[in-house]
Amino acid sequence: MRLGRIILFTIFIFFIFSVSRSTTPDARPSTLDFLLSTQLHASAFDRLGAGVRAKGMGDAFTAISDDASSVYWNQAGISQITKKNIILNYRDLYSLGLINYGEIFFIQPGIWRGGLGFGVRHFGTSAKVDFIDYNENTFTIAYGCEIKKNLRLGAALKYYDVDYDIDANGFGIDVSAMYSFGDYFTLGVLIQDCLEPEIEWETRAVDRLPLNIRTGLAFKWEEFLNVDIDVDKIADDEDDEELHIGLEYWLPQKIIGIRVGGYQQRSSKWVGTMGFGLRYDVFQLDYSYEHHYLLSSTHFFSVGLEF
Repeated sequence: MRLGRIILFTIFIFFIFSVSRSTTPDARPSTLDFLLSTQLHASAFDRLGAGVRAKGMGDAFTAISDDASSVYWNQAGISQITKKNIILNYRDLYSLGLINYGEIFFIQPGIWRGGLGFGVRHFGTSAKVDFIDYNENTFTIAYGCEIKKNLRLGAALKYYDVDYDIDANGFGIDVSAMYSFGDYFTLGVLIQDCLEPEIEWETRAVDRLPLNIRTGLAFKWEEFLNVDIDVDKIADDEDDEELHIGLEYWLPQKIIGIRVGGYQQRSSKWVGTMGFGLRYDVFQLDYSYEHHYLLSSTHFFSVGLEF
């Protein structure tokens, strides 16, 4: 994920929102639409991660990827899932009430040697922002399979869509793998947008989404402890690299799970996260908290169903 541009985008929306509240519509700058279009064009489809469980672990999930959010994190992990799994997530970015981010993921197991996954991710301004209505949607279909006992492969096809005064769209492809060695360790690799897809705007302007590589190493002890370390890097930018570290521990009976993590951005500053999960029968509720060094904290909520 490239959170830096999202931070700038959020600050920009907050600034314009403040200005719009302090002036009449006729008094707003004539260049407002141009500024908005420029900033939105620059921030389209930044990677914000996925799933509340993963967020509590500092977005270190590439080598774990064992729930419905594997549609995003590592499609090879879909083949680990033996029951239908659906997750709905929501977050109000930085608790400003200006930008909403929601997701829904679904896994259908038992197809050939793996399963199918489906996902819809939405990023957009809230109803509180009355001077702009901007929405990004990513629709994903994914498949993961077990090639042999310790090797799993996966892939995803994504459709990107921008709904705004100036619309845009495009297609992307992810490929991924998981390799287990020994009883406790798993290596995960995810290549996002491996063909560097083009997002074409109605103005004929074109954004090219960069190839992004995530590599993770996970330690898993039975069903109680997960530890993951991820490195997230844009391939053509040697300075754009993030380190993610996360831990999850389930108390006996696996009813309550506790998570803690964090990630270091290219600015060398750390963002801390924590969270917990509650399981009851086929239901799971998850909450995570992210403390950002620059903006307000974000609260994350999700509900899951496994059947």
